[in-house]
Amino acid sequence: MVWFWKPKKDRLSVDLAAVSGIVWLGEDLDAGVVVDRETAMEIGSVFACFNALTTDVGQVPFTVYAYTAEGRKKAYWTRPYKAFRYGPNDYQTTQDFVEQCMLHLLSAGDHYSRIGRVAGEFDQLYPIGDPLTVETALRAGRKRHTIDGASFDQADIFHVHGPSPDGITGRSFTDTHRQTLALAKALYRYGSRWFANGATPRGILILPEGTKAEDVAGVKDTFRAAYGGSNLHEVAAFGYGTDYKTFTVDPEKSQALGSRQQVNKEIAALWKVPAWRLYGETPPTLEARTAYYADTLGPWFVRIAGNVNKQLIGPDAGLYAEFNTAALLRADIAARYAAYAVGITNRFMTPNEARERENLQRHADGDA
Repeated sequence: MVWFWKPKKDRLSVDLAAVSGIVWLGEDLDAGVVVDRETAMEIGSVFACFNALTTDVGQVPFTVYAYTAEGRKKAYWTRPYKAFRYGPNDYQTTQDFVEQCMLHLLSAGDHYSRIGRVAGEFDQLYPIGDPLTVETALRAGRKRHTIDGASFDQADIFHVHGPSPDGITGRSFTDTHRQTLALAKALYRYGSRWFANGATPRGILILPEGTKAEDVAGVKDTFRAAYGGSNLHEVAAFGYGTDYKTFTVDPEKSQALGSRQQVNKEIAALWKVPAWRLYGETPPTLEARTAYYADTLGPWFVRIAGNVNKQLIGPDAGLYAEFNTAALLRADIAARYAAYAVGITNRFMTPNEARERENLQRHADGDA
Protein backbone atom coordinates (compact mmCIF):
# COMPACT_ATOMS: atom_id res chain seq x y z
CA MET A 1 0.00 0.00 0.00
CA VAL A 2 1.27 3.49 -0.87
CA TRP A 3 0.40 6.20 1.64
CA PHE A 4 -0.28 9.17 -0.63
CA TRP A 5 -3.19 10.31 1.54
CA LYS A 6 -1.63 10.10 5.00
CA PRO A 7 -0.24 13.24 6.65
CA LYS A 8 3.47 13.65 6.02
CA LYS A 9 4.19 13.61 9.73
CA ASP A 10 2.65 10.12 10.01
CA ARG A 11 4.60 8.87 6.99
CA LEU A 12 7.82 10.36 8.27
CA SER A 13 7.61 8.69 11.69
CA VAL A 14 7.04 5.28 10.12
CA ASP A 15 9.74 5.85 7.51
CA LEU A 16 12.36 6.83 10.07
CA ALA A 17 11.64 3.81 12.24
CA ALA A 18 11.68 1.42 9.30
CA VAL A 19 14.73 2.48 7.34
CA SER A 20 16.70 4.94 9.48
CA GLY A 21 15.77 8.10 7.64
CA ILE A 22 15.41 6.79 4.08
CA VAL A 23 12.02 7.68 2.65
CA TRP A 24 10.16 4.42 2.12
CA LEU A 25 6.46 4.35 1.38
CA GLY A 26 5.48 0.84 2.36
CA GLU A 27 6.44 -1.22 -0.67
CA ASP A 28 9.64 -2.43 -2.30
CA LEU A 29 11.04 -0.47 -5.21
CA ASP A 30 11.17 -2.46 -8.44
CA ALA A 31 14.68 -1.20 -9.24
CA GLY A 32 15.97 -2.36 -5.86
CA VAL A 33 17.29 1.12 -4.97
CA VAL A 34 15.83 3.32 -2.24
CA VAL A 35 15.83 7.10 -2.81
CA ASP A 36 15.14 10.07 -0.57
CA ARG A 37 15.29 13.82 -1.17
CA GLU A 38 19.06 13.92 -0.77
CA THR A 39 20.01 10.86 -2.83
CA ALA A 40 17.61 11.93 -5.58
CA MET A 41 19.71 15.06 -6.02
CA GLU A 42 22.67 12.83 -6.94
CA ILE A 43 20.86 11.97 -10.18
CA GLY A 44 22.13 14.43 -12.78
CA SER A 45 18.79 15.05 -14.52
CA VAL A 46 16.99 15.60 -11.18
CA PHE A 47 19.57 18.15 -10.05
CA ALA A 48 19.39 19.84 -13.47
CA CYS A 49 15.60 20.14 -13.22
CA PHE A 50 15.76 21.50 -9.68
CA ASN A 51 18.54 23.91 -10.58
CA ALA A 52 16.68 25.21 -13.64
CA LEU A 53 13.35 25.73 -11.88
CA THR A 54 14.73 27.25 -8.68
CA THR A 55 17.05 29.70 -10.44
CA ASP A 56 14.56 30.62 -13.18
CA VAL A 57 11.79 31.41 -10.69
CA GLY A 58 14.17 33.02 -8.19
CA GLN A 59 15.69 35.46 -10.67
CA VAL A 60 12.37 37.07 -11.63
CA PRO A 61 11.69 40.40 -9.84
CA PHE A 62 8.95 40.13 -7.21
CA THR A 63 7.22 43.44 -6.51
CA VAL A 64 4.40 44.75 -4.33
CA TYR A 65 2.07 47.27 -5.99
CA ALA A 66 -0.57 49.65 -4.63
CA TYR A 67 -3.87 50.69 -6.20
CA THR A 68 -3.96 54.50 -6.48
CA ALA A 69 -6.15 57.05 -8.18
CA GLU A 70 -3.52 57.33 -10.91
CA GLY A 71 -3.37 53.57 -11.41
CA ARG A 72 -1.03 51.01 -9.95
CA LYS A 73 2.29 52.08 -8.47
CA LYS A 74 5.11 50.33 -6.73
CA ALA A 75 4.21 50.47 -3.03
CA TYR A 76 7.69 51.52 -1.94
CA TRP A 77 6.36 53.13 1.27
CA THR A 78 4.91 49.88 2.65
CA ARG A 79 6.53 47.13 4.74
CA PRO A 80 5.62 44.30 2.28
CA TYR A 81 7.32 46.17 -0.56
CA LYS A 82 10.50 46.67 1.47
CA ALA A 83 10.45 43.05 2.64
CA PHE A 84 10.53 41.73 -0.92
CA ARG A 85 12.67 44.53 -2.30
CA TYR A 86 15.53 44.08 0.17
CA GLY A 87 14.91 40.53 1.41
CA PRO A 88 12.27 39.01 3.70
CA ASN A 89 14.68 38.60 6.62
CA ASP A 90 18.09 39.75 7.84
CA TYR A 91 20.09 36.99 6.17
CA GLN A 92 18.40 36.31 2.80
CA THR A 93 17.73 38.21 -0.39
CA THR A 94 14.39 37.76 -2.08
CA GLN A 95 16.07 35.51 -4.65
CA ASP A 96 17.54 33.34 -1.88
CA PHE A 97 14.14 33.03 -0.24
CA VAL A 98 12.24 32.21 -3.44
CA GLU A 99 14.84 29.62 -4.47
CA GLN A 100 14.59 27.93 -1.06
CA CYS A 101 10.81 28.00 -1.30
CA MET A 102 10.94 26.40 -4.75
CA LEU A 103 13.40 23.72 -3.61
CA HIS A 104 11.04 22.75 -0.77
CA LEU A 105 8.04 22.67 -3.10
CA LEU A 106 9.80 20.57 -5.74
CA SER A 107 11.24 18.03 -3.32
CA ALA A 108 8.81 17.88 -0.39
CA GLY A 109 5.65 19.48 -1.78
CA ASP A 110 5.43 22.17 0.95
CA HIS A 111 7.21 25.28 2.17
CA TYR A 112 6.81 26.81 5.63
CA SER A 113 8.08 30.09 7.08
CA ARG A 114 7.36 31.77 10.39
CA ILE A 115 5.82 35.22 9.95
CA GLY A 116 7.24 38.23 11.77
CA ARG A 117 4.84 41.16 12.12
CA VAL A 118 5.16 44.77 13.24
CA ALA A 119 1.98 46.46 14.50
CA GLY A 120 0.02 43.58 13.00
CA GLU A 121 1.54 44.03 9.52
CA PHE A 122 3.75 41.44 7.85
CA ASP A 123 7.39 42.42 8.10
CA GLN A 124 9.69 39.34 7.84
CA LEU A 125 9.70 35.63 6.96
CA TYR A 126 11.87 33.00 8.64
CA PRO A 127 11.99 29.76 6.58
CA ILE A 128 11.76 26.40 8.35
CA GLY A 129 14.65 24.30 7.08
CA ASP A 130 12.95 20.91 6.77
CA PRO A 131 9.29 21.05 5.74
CA LEU A 132 8.83 17.35 6.52
CA THR A 133 9.16 18.10 10.24
CA VAL A 134 5.98 20.22 10.16
CA GLU A 135 2.58 18.62 10.74
CA THR A 136 -0.37 20.45 9.21
CA ALA A 137 -4.06 19.75 9.90
CA LEU A 138 -7.36 21.53 9.34
CA ARG A 139 -9.19 22.38 12.57
CA ALA A 140 -12.37 24.43 12.77
CA GLY A 141 -11.81 25.65 9.23
CA ARG A 142 -8.28 26.92 9.89
CA LYS A 143 -4.87 25.39 9.35
CA ARG A 144 -2.90 24.44 12.45
CA HIS A 145 0.81 23.71 12.19
CA THR A 146 2.80 21.70 14.74
CA ILE A 147 6.54 22.40 14.86
CA ASP A 148 8.76 20.76 17.47
CA GLY A 149 5.70 20.10 19.61
CA ALA A 150 4.47 23.70 19.49
CA SER A 151 1.19 24.57 17.77
CA PHE A 152 0.82 27.59 15.47
CA ASP A 153 -2.23 29.16 13.83
CA GLN A 154 -2.24 29.75 10.08
CA ALA A 155 -1.80 33.49 10.77
CA ASP A 156 1.65 32.73 12.22
CA ILE A 157 2.97 30.46 9.45
CA PHE A 158 3.40 31.25 5.76
CA HIS A 159 2.57 27.97 4.01
CA VAL A 160 2.80 27.28 0.29
CA HIS A 161 1.98 23.80 -0.99
CA GLY A 162 2.30 22.21 -4.39
CA PRO A 163 -0.37 20.14 -6.16
CA SER A 164 -2.43 18.61 -3.38
CA PRO A 165 -4.98 15.79 -3.10
CA ASP A 166 -6.60 17.31 0.01
CA GLY A 167 -5.95 21.04 -0.39
CA ILE A 168 -4.04 21.13 2.91
CA THR A 169 -0.55 19.81 2.16
CA GLY A 170 1.26 19.19 -1.12
CA ARG A 171 2.31 15.91 -2.62
CA SER A 172 6.02 15.18 -2.60
CA PHE A 173 7.43 14.70 -6.09
CA THR A 174 10.27 12.51 -4.87
CA ASP A 175 7.86 10.28 -2.94
CA THR A 176 5.29 10.03 -5.71
CA HIS A 177 7.80 9.30 -8.47
CA ARG A 178 10.20 7.20 -6.44
CA GLN A 179 10.03 4.31 -8.95
CA THR A 180 11.30 6.48 -11.80
CA LEU A 181 14.00 8.03 -9.62
CA ALA A 182 15.06 4.61 -8.31
CA LEU A 183 15.39 3.32 -11.88
CA ALA A 184 17.59 6.30 -12.79
CA LYS A 185 19.71 5.74 -9.71
CA ALA A 186 20.09 2.04 -10.54
CA LEU A 187 21.16 2.82 -14.12
CA TYR A 188 23.81 5.29 -12.96
CA ARG A 189 25.05 2.78 -10.41
CA TYR A 190 25.21 0.07 -13.09
CA GLY A 191 27.29 2.29 -15.37
CA SER A 192 29.75 3.27 -12.63
CA ARG A 193 30.19 -0.33 -11.52
CA TRP A 194 30.88 -1.40 -15.10
CA PHE A 195 33.91 0.87 -15.28
CA ALA A 196 35.00 0.25 -11.69
CA ASN A 197 34.81 -3.53 -11.81
CA GLY A 198 34.95 -4.41 -15.51
CA ALA A 199 37.57 -7.05 -16.37
CA THR A 200 37.14 -7.17 -20.15
CA PRO A 201 40.57 -6.93 -21.90
CA ARG A 202 41.06 -4.94 -25.09
CA GLY A 203 42.47 -7.96 -26.89
CA ILE A 204 43.94 -11.42 -26.48
CA LEU A 205 47.15 -13.02 -27.79
CA ILE A 206 46.65 -16.65 -28.79
CA LEU A 207 50.08 -18.30 -28.50
CA PRO A 208 51.23 -21.49 -30.22
CA GLU A 209 50.49 -24.75 -28.52
CA GLY A 210 53.23 -25.75 -26.09
CA THR A 211 54.11 -22.22 -24.94
CA LYS A 212 55.23 -22.45 -21.33
CA ALA A 213 53.25 -20.64 -18.66
CA GLU A 214 56.31 -18.74 -17.44
CA ASP A 215 56.82 -17.36 -20.97
CA VAL A 216 53.30 -15.87 -21.30
CA ALA A 217 54.05 -12.76 -19.25
CA GLY A 218 57.22 -12.08 -21.23
CA VAL A 219 55.38 -12.38 -24.55
CA LYS A 220 52.76 -9.89 -23.32
CA ASP A 221 55.40 -7.39 -22.21
CA THR A 222 57.27 -7.74 -25.50
CA PHE A 223 54.07 -7.19 -27.47
CA ARG A 224 53.16 -4.11 -25.41
CA ALA A 225 56.65 -2.61 -25.85
CA ALA A 226 56.66 -3.23 -29.60
CA TYR A 227 53.17 -1.98 -30.43
CA GLY A 228 52.17 0.35 -27.56
CA GLY A 229 53.00 3.98 -26.73
CA SER A 230 54.80 5.74 -29.59
CA ASN A 231 54.70 2.51 -31.67
CA LEU A 232 50.91 2.49 -31.74
CA HIS A 233 49.49 1.39 -35.11
CA GLU A 234 52.82 -0.10 -36.26
CA VAL A 235 52.66 -3.19 -38.47
CA ALA A 236 52.46 -6.25 -36.21
CA ALA A 237 54.54 -9.37 -36.84
CA PHE A 238 53.98 -12.68 -35.01
CA GLY A 239 55.64 -16.05 -34.96
CA TYR A 240 53.92 -18.98 -36.64
CA GLY A 241 50.80 -20.11 -34.76
CA THR A 242 50.32 -16.81 -32.89
CA ASP A 243 47.06 -14.93 -33.29
CA TYR A 244 45.63 -11.69 -31.89
CA LYS A 245 41.94 -10.92 -31.46
CA THR A 246 40.49 -7.56 -30.36
CA PHE A 247 37.48 -7.11 -28.13
CA THR A 248 34.98 -4.26 -28.51
CA VAL A 249 32.54 -3.02 -25.88
CA ASP A 250 28.99 -2.05 -26.85
CA PRO A 251 28.41 1.40 -25.31
CA GLU A 252 24.68 0.69 -24.90
CA LYS A 253 25.34 -2.55 -23.01
CA SER A 254 28.14 -1.10 -20.90
CA GLN A 255 26.35 2.08 -19.85
CA ALA A 256 22.69 1.42 -20.80
CA LEU A 257 22.74 4.69 -22.76
CA GLY A 258 19.33 4.27 -24.35
CA SER A 259 17.69 3.44 -21.02
CA ARG A 260 19.38 6.37 -19.31
CA GLN A 261 18.25 8.77 -22.04
CA GLN A 262 14.69 7.53 -21.71
CA VAL A 263 14.59 7.83 -17.92
CA ASN A 264 16.10 11.32 -18.17
CA LYS A 265 13.25 12.29 -20.49
CA GLU A 266 10.74 10.91 -18.01
CA ILE A 267 12.32 12.85 -15.15
CA ALA A 268 12.27 16.07 -17.18
CA ALA A 269 8.61 15.43 -18.00
CA LEU A 270 7.76 15.12 -14.28
CA TRP A 271 8.76 18.75 -13.75
CA LYS A 272 7.80 19.88 -17.27
CA VAL A 273 11.37 20.92 -18.11
CA PRO A 274 12.10 20.89 -21.88
CA ALA A 275 15.20 19.14 -23.14
CA TRP A 276 16.96 22.37 -24.17
CA ARG A 277 16.62 23.76 -20.62
CA LEU A 278 17.58 20.45 -19.01
CA TYR A 279 20.89 20.40 -20.88
CA GLY A 280 21.58 24.15 -20.70
CA GLU A 281 21.16 24.72 -24.43
CA THR A 282 19.78 27.72 -26.30
CA PRO A 283 16.03 27.37 -26.93
CA PRO A 284 15.40 26.37 -30.55
CA THR A 285 12.75 29.06 -31.08
CA LEU A 286 11.25 32.06 -29.30
CA GLU A 287 7.99 30.12 -29.10
CA ALA A 288 9.75 27.29 -27.24
CA ARG A 289 11.19 29.71 -24.72
CA THR A 290 7.82 31.42 -24.26
CA ALA A 291 6.09 28.07 -23.78
CA TYR A 292 8.59 27.11 -21.06
CA TYR A 293 7.97 30.34 -19.19
CA ALA A 294 4.20 30.12 -19.55
CA ASP A 295 3.60 26.38 -19.06
CA THR A 296 6.41 25.38 -16.69
CA LEU A 297 7.25 28.49 -14.66
CA GLY A 298 3.90 30.27 -14.88
CA PRO A 299 2.02 28.02 -12.42
CA TRP A 300 4.77 28.49 -9.81
CA PHE A 301 4.63 32.29 -10.19
CA VAL A 302 0.87 32.24 -9.67
CA ARG A 303 1.08 29.81 -6.74
CA ILE A 304 3.72 31.75 -4.77
CA ALA A 305 2.32 35.22 -5.49
CA GLY A 306 -1.22 34.06 -4.72
CA ASN A 307 -0.21 32.81 -1.28
CA VAL A 308 1.70 36.02 -0.55
CA ASN A 309 -1.40 38.05 -1.41
CA LYS A 310 -3.74 35.83 0.61
CA GLN A 311 -1.64 35.12 3.69
CA LEU A 312 0.68 38.11 4.04
CA ILE A 313 -1.06 41.11 2.46
CA GLY A 314 -4.79 40.41 2.62
CA PRO A 315 -7.69 41.76 0.56
CA ASP A 316 -8.14 45.05 2.48
CA ALA A 317 -4.64 46.50 2.22
CA GLY A 318 -5.03 47.93 -1.28
CA LEU A 319 -1.84 46.10 -2.24
CA TYR A 320 -0.92 43.07 -4.31
CA ALA A 321 2.31 41.27 -5.18
CA GLU A 322 3.31 39.68 -8.46
CA PHE A 323 6.31 38.42 -10.40
CA ASN A 324 7.47 40.65 -13.24
CA THR A 325 7.51 37.93 -15.87
CA ALA A 326 8.23 40.45 -18.63
CA ALA A 327 11.84 40.30 -17.48
CA LEU A 328 12.01 36.71 -18.72
CA LEU A 329 10.98 37.58 -22.25
CA ARG A 330 13.24 40.60 -22.53
CA ALA A 331 13.97 41.09 -26.22
CA ASP A 332 16.91 42.88 -27.81
CA ILE A 333 17.09 46.65 -27.44
CA ALA A 334 15.78 47.46 -30.94
CA ALA A 335 12.74 45.21 -30.48
CA ARG A 336 12.05 46.67 -27.02
CA TYR A 337 12.21 50.25 -28.21
CA ALA A 338 9.95 49.47 -31.16
CA ALA A 339 7.42 47.89 -28.81
CA TYR A 340 7.55 50.92 -26.48
CA ALA A 341 6.95 53.23 -29.44
CA VAL A 342 3.85 51.28 -30.40
CA GLY A 343 2.57 51.32 -26.81
CA ILE A 344 3.14 55.07 -26.32
CA THR A 345 1.75 56.00 -29.74
CA ASN A 346 -1.41 53.97 -29.13
CA ARG A 347 -1.78 55.43 -25.63
CA PHE A 348 -1.74 52.22 -23.58
CA MET A 349 1.75 52.93 -22.17
CA THR A 350 3.30 56.14 -20.84
CA PRO A 351 6.90 57.22 -21.47
CA ASN A 352 7.69 56.79 -17.77
CA GLU A 353 6.44 53.20 -17.84
CA ALA A 354 8.81 52.49 -20.71
CA ARG A 355 11.68 54.29 -18.95
CA GLU A 356 11.01 52.35 -15.76
CA ARG A 357 11.33 49.06 -17.60
CA GLU A 358 14.71 50.21 -18.87
CA ASN A 359 15.81 51.30 -15.36
CA LEU A 360 15.93 54.95 -16.43
CA GLN A 361 14.93 57.98 -14.38
CA ARG A 362 11.36 59.22 -14.73
CA HIS A 363 10.53 62.48 -16.55
CA ALA A 364 8.43 65.12 -14.82
CA ASP A 365 5.89 65.05 -17.68
CA GLY A 366 6.31 61.38 -18.57
CA ASP A 367 3.05 60.12 -17.05
CA ALA A 368 0.79 61.70 -19.67
